[in-house]
Amino acid sequence: MGRKSTRARRLEVSRIDEYLQTLKTKAGLRRQAPSHGWIRTMRDVLGMSVAQLAKRLDVSRAAVYKLEEREVSRGISLKQLDRAAGEMDCDVFYAFVPRNTVEQSIRDQSRERAETKLTQANVSMGLEAEGVKGKKFVTAVSSSSSYAEALTDRHLWDE
Repeated sequence: MGRKSTRARRLEVSRIDEYLQTLKTKAGLRRQAPSHGWIRTMRDVLGMSVAQLAKRLDVSRAAVYKLEEREVSRGISLKQLDRAAGEMDCDVFYAFVPRNTVEQSIRDQSRERAETKLTQANVSMGLEAEGVKGKKFVTAVSSSSSYAEALTDRHLWDE
């Protein structure tokens, strides 16, 4: 993977944030699926019996019940979910949706890394009574956590 410019990365982050915000807004996206899972919910809404879905999937009724149970317990594969959805004329949407924006996640990580580095430096300097404290520490963290630099920092997510 080639390194992208700060401008290209900023545009990429902005576009994905915009797309995900649209997805959240238009889909009324929630983190939780319906309590009985999507397979059972859609099957019920469509008026499709377990036997009918089983026939379409070429499996037993018991297998459909197991499929529904595995979905609720989050033990179903995307392939199985996609197949069941297809037999009910539905599509599965799969996405990673950040709890904040991607930009905010990058900013937060950059700030956290800056705090860690400054705290480590502070410990070393503190031994010589030169540590940065209070407001000066907050200011130092702010100036050390540049968003533009974070966009191209390959080590941003290193532990």
